[in-house]
Amino acid sequence: MVTDGVLRSSASYLQALGFLEDGSAIIGTPNLDLKANFKGIPKIADINKIRTNTGFYIFTDDFASTTRNTQAGVDVILTPNTPGEELKIGSTLSCTVGQVIEATGATTIPQGKLILSISNQSGEWLQEVIRSLAPGDSVDISITAPDTRWEDVTYAVGACTDSEGRGGGHLLSDGAAAPHRRGHQAQRRGGLLHHRRPPGRPQRGRHHSNGGPAAERAGPAPTPSF
Repeated sequence: MVTDGVLRSSASYLQALGFLEDGSAIIGTPNLDLKANFKGIPKIADINKIRTNTGFYIFTDDFASTTRNTQAGVDVILTPNTPGEELKIGSTLSCTVGQVIEATGATTIPQGKLILSISNQSGEWLQEVIRSLAPGDSVDISITAPDTRWEDVTYAVGACTDSEGRGGGHLLSDGAAAPHRRGHQAQRRGGLLHHRRPPGRPQRGRHHSNGGPAAERAGPAPTPSF
């Protein structure tokens, strides 16, 4: 999801609908390449999504007040080197490590900062890499897309997911659509894009578009020390 040109959450392997500042639109699969450039350039699994055991995740205060993690892991507090700078497609956000936390559950997300997070159930090498970080180290988060038109999108929304996490939405362009069971639709008619929500489908809450119900917290969230 993109609002005001800022990437709020990622699920770029699903179809998405994006609007550019001039009013034109793009429909397709962004396939974003998300990387945290440190110690060998590890790939980021997702941004502002419920963390799994698949690798590194990035959280911002767009997600929630905490990471909502329920498993032990490592959370690294990152401060943008330029105050107020945010994640955008086609750009790199340079950050400095402020704190490395051995977390047993959810960690509070400081306003204006980011958290680089990994579960203790993820690969050992990935855990070693993140634990090698120390306050003062640099971490650059880069976001690129094979189709550079996504870099100019000011607003974008992805197809919804079903209860099992698979793509359950679909987008229509000139009447053509990839088959999915249910979801939102955007269809081009008469030169305009029209959006339709299926009857009875509830509206979702915060920016994490497929986060689903809030995960049960495993105790109080640790608060960063600065």
